[in-house]
Amino acid sequence: LSAPTGFGKSYVNAAFTSVIRSFYATPELVLINQIMRDPYLKSRFVEIKGRQNYHCFHEPRRGVHVGVCVTQDYACKERFEVCPYWIQKTRALNAQSVLMSLAYLISEGQTEDVSGTYLGTRDLLVLDESHNIEEQCLNHISVRITPFTIPHEIYNKIRPQLRKVKTENQLRELLGTIEARLETVMEQFKNESEVPGLSLKQTEEKQKIERYLANYEIYKSSHSEWVWEAAKEQLLLQPVFAKEFMEQLVWKRGEYYIISSATILDPQEYMETTGLAELLEEDEMCSLQVPSTFPVQNRPIIDAMVGPLSKQELKHNIDKAILAVEEILRKERGNVAIHCH
Repeated sequence: LSAPTGFGKSYVNAAFTSVIRSFYATPELVLINQIMRDPYLKSRFVEIKGRQNYHCFHEPRRGVHVGVCVTQDYACKERFEVCPYWIQKTRALNAQSVLMSLAYLISEGQTEDVSGTYLGTRDLLVLDESHNIEEQCLNHISVRITPFTIPHEIYNKIRPQLRKVKTENQLRELLGTIEARLETVMEQFKNESEVPGLSLKQTEEKQKIERYLANYEIYKSSHSEWVWEAAKEQLLLQPVFAKEFMEQLVWKRGEYYIISSATILDPQEYMETTGLAELLEEDEMCSLQVPSTFPVQNRPIIDAMVGPLSKQELKHNIDKAILAVEEILRKERGNVAIHCH
């Protein structure tokens, strides 16, 4: 469903989710907040967020993602009675319609074989404002070597090797070195989690490593084509196409789909790049495009470009941009939106 802003896509989607077991997911957190503030919509959903958004019952200053059950070798037998996250997860499990971010839908989907509270597959999966879902999925499975994705200590040790990466062989050597170092650290964390327990910093580093190794395992087991780029002492490695991973990451969560956005410019291309064209028959897909309800004369787009505001050009063009904005505000007396890209 491609329909303009203000059409009421969220209401249309909610009408379907009200009568069928469903997931409602969007990458736009502001849209989730908007739905949960809407008096006509909020009662139709149970919202579930990532663990970092809930406070540990035993350590209220910590998020559940670094709670006692994570930092120590401690199995919380009463978690479904006291833990805010697991209480909410149980509500979501029993709810007719669950509202969540696209990132949570993807990450929770990877717990299918290891979690007794996996939310599973539902009759309907609604994706709202998911026009860039391909990019979202690529970001989720990409392998990134930065000071923020692996522990600083390991990053500093491999940085000289990272600077020299120019060939595929050098890339493989670097990845192998990082994997070995990370597995050593994980073994240390495993021993320390028993007595006396991991510190907050160690727990956060452990989760970084787990995320990195999980994505690296996807890369190693993949038969797809991957590309890499090394720049500014960082490295990004990701698949050329996301569609080969989309069924496992997203489409397996629903029997039927509603995808709605104001900016799906080419529905056929969208279906091909997201893997839907290979997953479904042609007569199983339908594209609805709603024209804008606002008169053209009330929504003119005026190109007043003065130049790019990229990091390299900002100093040169910022004064020109400010003058252009001031000139627009002098001429336009009504409501005006100025887009500075």
